[in-house]
Amino acid sequence: MSPAERDLLLKLLVAGVREGAINAVFRSLGYVPPASSALAYYRERWRASIEQARASRMERALTEGLALRAERVAKLKEHAEVLDALRFVPDKNGRLWNERAWRQTLDDIAEEMGERRPKESEQSGEVVKVVIGIDPDRV
Repeated sequence: MSPAERDLLLKLLVAGVREGAINAVFRSLGYVPPASSALAYYRERWRASIEQARASRMERALTEGLALRAERVAKLKEHAEVLDALRFVPDKNGRLWNERAWRQTLDDIAEEMGERRPKESEQSGEVVKVVIGIDPDRV
């Protein structure tokens, strides 16, 4: 296995990709897929590094990028601006699909900012427990 193939395999193992998907990635790149025994060897040989990289990856995923509310709102804002430019461009049948998508994006921004009140059905807080097959008078 070449160093490039090994690095790719380790990245896929860190990402938690399963054997079938690893083989598909290798084939799509023109590499010979690793044997099951090779996967088992690399999983065991690099176990500590893989676990450390997974922990680091999880930490970055939770503290950077779209995990941050401001970043999500910024991305939604960019998306809304693109849709705003396309809002009144009809498709081949004359429908304005971009108008609907633009409104949904604005709604998503409002939800992220906490500016939408929950719907009545979500506010009730009333829980109904239904038990099937048991006589409620006996309980």
